[in-house]
Amino acid sequence: MFFSVPTTYANSTCDGVSPYTKVYWDNLELKKGQIGRVTIESKTTLYKLENNSFTPFRQMNKGERYRVYTLRSGYYGVGGGLVVKKDATVLYQTPSKMKIQMVNCSEPTTSSVGLYKTEEVITNLLGQPKTNLINEFKLTTTVYHNNYKNLNMISFINNEAHLIYTKDLNFKYKNLKIGDSVSTVINQLGTNYNKIGSTYSEEVLVYTFKDHEINIFIDFHKDKKISGFYLVSNVMSNKNPTLFPTKTPELQKSYESQMFIITNAERKLHNVNTLSYSNSASLVARSHSKDMALNDYFNHTNLQGLSPFDRLTNAGITYRTAGENIAVGYSNPYFTHEALMNSLGHRKNKVNSNYTTLGVGVDFQAWDQGSTPYYAENYFTP
Repeated sequence: MFFSVPTTYANSTCDGVSPYTKVYWDNLELKKGQIGRVTIESKTTLYKLENNSFTPFRQMNKGERYRVYTLRSGYYGVGGGLVVKKDATVLYQTPSKMKIQMVNCSEPTTSSVGLYKTEEVITNLLGQPKTNLINEFKLTTTVYHNNYKNLNMISFINNEAHLIYTKDLNFKYKNLKIGDSVSTVINQLGTNYNKIGSTYSEEVLVYTFKDHEINIFIDFHKDKKISGFYLVSNVMSNKNPTLFPTKTPELQKSYESQMFIITNAERKLHNVNTLSYSNSASLVARSHSKDMALNDYFNHTNLQGLSPFDRLTNAGITYRTAGENIAVGYSNPYFTHEALMNSLGHRKNKVNSNYTTLGVGVDFQAWDQGSTPYYAENYFTP
C-alpha cells in the first residue's frame, strides 16, 4: 500500500484515486489480488491444505466473511492455504469491475512486496519460501530468496504482512529502491527523520508515519546509497515495545540462521561466492558469544588470552585463511548486519571472496528490558 505508482494512469477510473487510498466493498476493505468474497450462511468447516489434501482447520459461524483469492475445484481459496467448500452453506460474490480497477490504482503493481499484502499474494510474487524462522516479536519470519538473490524476510499477522526486511533489487517504497542516494530519500520523504549510527551518524534513516515505520539502511562505503529496507507496522511495535528479544534457545538459533542468510544475500549483491555453513565453526562462535555475555566483555581476544584463530585451532578446525566479526546490542540480525557492513574491517570479512565457509554464534545477556544479543561470525577457508 505504500509503494511507487505511475505518474499517469491509463484508465479514467483512476482519476482522483490516491496511491494510498483504501478501497472498500461494502464495509470490508478490498485487497489487490482479491477476486471475491464468501459469506457464511450456516455453520461450516474451514479447511487447510496440507500434504496435497484438505484437513479441517476450524468451524466457521454464520455471518463470517472472508476474502477469496483463488478458485479451486470445489473450493474457494481464502488465503494462507485455507479453503471453504463450494456448497449451500456459503454465499460467493464478486466485486464490480470498477472496484477492482480502483484497487489496481490505489495499490500499484510495480512493487514486489508491501506491508499489508496477503501471504498468498506475496508467495505468488516471490515463489515458495525457503524457510521459516522466528523473531523478537515471537512471530514467524518467512524467508524468500532465489539462491540468496533478492532476499525478503517477512512476518504475517492475520494473513497480512506487518514486518518486511528486504535486500530485493525489485522492491520499491514509493519511488525509492536499493541503490538510491540519501538525497533521493530526502527528496522523496522529507527531512523529518531520525538517524541511527554506529560508525557513522546516518547509517539508518528512520521515518515514522501514521501506521508504520520505515528504516532505510545507508551504505557509507558505497557512496551513501540505500542497501536495504526494514518496515514495521504499528501492530508489530505493540507486540514488543522495547524491541529487545526474550532469550530462548530457539530464538538464538533463528538469529544465527538469519545472519547466515543475510550475509549470503549481501555477497550476492557484491557478486562474490556464497558461503557454506559450518556447524563446528558455529560452536566456536557461539561459545565466544556466550563467554562475552556471561562475563560482560566485548573483544576478539577472550579473558584467557585466546584469539579467534586460537579458538578455531583448539576446536580442530584447519584453515588457510580466517577472520572473525563480533557485534553486541543490536536488537535483531538486520540492524547487526547493516552496521557491520559500515565498519570497514567487518565489511571486508562479509564480502571477502577468499572465504568459503561461515559459522555464526549468538547468545543473550539478561537486561532490564529483555536481553542483549551478542553476535560472533567465524569466516574461514579450509
